[in-house]
Amino acid sequence: MRGSNVRPKRALDIGVARMIHPIDSKTNRSGSGAQRVMSSPIAKRRRSMGPDDCRISQESPSTEKNNSTATPSYLLIWRSQHHHGLFSNFTLALTFVRRHYVPGRTAIAIDWSGLETYPCNGQNLWRKLFLQPYEVNCERVSQARRIENTEFPGDFSNLSGVADHGGELNRVVLVEGRKLVRQHIRVQPAIIQKACKFVSHRMTKYRKILAVHVRRTDKISESKLNFLFRFQELHGIILTHMQLYSYDGFFLCSDDQKLKDYISTRSGDLCITYDAVLSRNKCVPPHFDKNIDGYRKAEDVLVEVLVMASCAGFLSTLSNVANAVMFFGNSELVKNHTYFHVAAYQHIDDYQGFPLAHAPTILEDSTVKKDSTGKNGSTAKKSSTVKKGPTIKKLGKKIA
Repeated sequence: MRGSNVRPKRALDIGVARMIHPIDSKTNRSGSGAQRVMSSPIAKRRRSMGPDDCRISQESPSTEKNNSTATPSYLLIWRSQHHHGLFSNFTLALTFVRRHYVPGRTAIAIDWSGLETYPCNGQNLWRKLFLQPYEVNCERVSQARRIENTEFPGDFSNLSGVADHGGELNRVVLVEGRKLVRQHIRVQPAIIQKACKFVSHRMTKYRKILAVHVRRTDKISESKLNFLFRFQELHGIILTHMQLYSYDGFFLCSDDQKLKDYISTRSGDLCITYDAVLSRNKCVPPHFDKNIDGYRKAEDVLVEVLVMASCAGFLSTLSNVANAVMFFGNSELVKNHTYFHVAAYQHIDDYQGFPLAHAPTILEDSTVKKDSTGKNGSTAKKSSTVKKGPTIKKLGKKIA
């Protein structure tokens, strides 16, 4: 969707802690919205603001539910044997919870101790990153009958927002994903503190920050759309989008180290990056690089997602990571989310840096003049009616 012209809150006003971990880490109880806001280290600087200004995009489960303690009959433990990226497994975990959780009867636990892509010396990676769903729902499982499950639970998103054939993230999946995260997911406090510290140290000087995520490396097998643009074109789209919607900085995340280096060195102080460890092989994503510590690469991408989720807007390619940002993100970010291929169509008249030699590959003929020989000319038509880009299916046909 196209970004809103409404001026959103500063990065501090939509900080990470009050959005992602509504349970007060000191009391381990859910408080009111204002109490949860003031429990975050970032929000302490904003005590003069009223509760209406400190909006929480993800509500906690009801106070009644958290204050009561359920004793389920079964504890269903899902041991993931699907060796993919962190947020691909995260989506599968959400799907498993969605299918099998029954309040008061079946509690859920996630076991990521056997993921080959994130080896942690036999430790449960999920427990190092998140609380267990049964802990979030305050369920006593000591007497529950334990049942292990290794099934492939399916994907509730049907690859919406992940692959070309799945299309852009649709509203039904977005609403369901945010609901599942709100009800069953809590990030470990230590990781939230790390994300908050990064925001406090690196992002407080900016008034309005755009989160940017570009998934590349091996994604070509699922999404050709992610490879529509060269480095300089991606950089130009980012700068144009920032100018059009008055962003004064952007937080860049990618699995491609060369892309991050290219854009960050040419953007100066406008660009903020997190020191995530990436593969030196341009065709290998971090989760498939066995030379990178399993826990480190998992924590890095989770911290990046939390920081992106606290920004005022979001520009992304298709990926599970981008979906996770939308599931965790504040309402302002969700409203101001745009895909790169959509932004290129929306802003073609404004984007002076877009190379016309590349334009016919992705643009409809109506946006490029033709000379008498029928070949593409060198001048693009000005069109004020271009408001929405083509569907992913149409784009897929053009680049197949």
